[in-house]
Amino acid sequence: MTKATVSRALRNKSGVSEETRDRILRLARDLNYWPSPSRQGRGRVHTGHLGFVAISEDQPRLTTEPGSSYLHDILEGCRVAAEEQANGLAICRLTWAQVRQGQMPAAMRSGHLDGIVLRGWWLPELAGWLKEIGIPCVLVDCDRFVPGMPQVQVEGVQAMDRVAEHLVAHSASRIATITGDMDHLNSQERLAGLQMALTRRGMSLPDTHIVLEHGYNESSGARGVQTLLDRKVPFDALVCQNDLIALGAMRKLEAAGLRVPDDVKVIGFDNMEFAGLPEVGLTTIDAHPRKLGEMGTQLLLEKLNGKNVNDVHLRIGTELIVRRTA
Repeated sequence: MTKATVSRALRNKSGVSEETRDRILRLARDLNYWPSPSRQGRGRVHTGHLGFVAISEDQPRLTTEPGSSYLHDILEGCRVAAEEQANGLAICRLTWAQVRQGQMPAAMRSGHLDGIVLRGWWLPELAGWLKEIGIPCVLVDCDRFVPGMPQVQVEGVQAMDRVAEHLVAHSASRIATITGDMDHLNSQERLAGLQMALTRRGMSLPDTHIVLEHGYNESSGARGVQTLLDRKVPFDALVCQNDLIALGAMRKLEAAGLRVPDDVKVIGFDNMEFAGLPEVGLTTIDAHPRKLGEMGTQLLLEKLNGKNVNDVHLRIGTELIVRRTA
């Protein structure tokens, strides 16, 4: 194996068989060898490592706690797609405060990543980071559309049409909803989707039946139900914008003496791991988070291979999973 062959493989140049390239990249990783970014020449050095960056107001959870499985599944989709093309995957977790304080992860600052998949909230500081380190980025399940940035999002409008169809078919007539953070694209689309779906069926979603919450956790669900009870509005179905909100809402409903699903049918969103437990049995929308990670990583790899995907915005289809609560 010549020096020229090794150089071409590490720099992702042509003239090297895929088998040889994979062998060289594996050896480089085993030896912890990285081409120096300062010696890239005209072309960017390809190290065979991608980054997954999760940014959240609260420290993103990659644990076995309820609610963390969604992020785990996105990450697993990224890992599988990366490894299928002989790439490693580094994980970076950041809060809003860390981003605003300029605490760029060492893996990003080192120059050892070919590109990143970013999930979470887009903050102005990120544009500066990406310009500084000069690596491609794909957004997955992000809070907004960013011009010139390839993105993968969950299809929220069609999902809510499935929710409305199911509830109407099961005799729900007074539907209420608890949103997540309305600064997030997901919340905006899911609320609009539910409103449109009910309008198409000759129903309405009055303002009194809409609780605009902050966050996507159990506390949001509990506060949302309390708000509906304080308003004294009648509702026989509750649509929650994620499963953690639904979990908190169910506990608050039961504490108030309302039975799920006899008095109030409850539907969540995301199909987190705990939703399928017998004691929960939450009817929910499966957003296929692994597919989010896979497609985001595939877009990033296409970009690294020279394909222009900057204006590509992909949507992941959803599935209604019917369980005890509705």
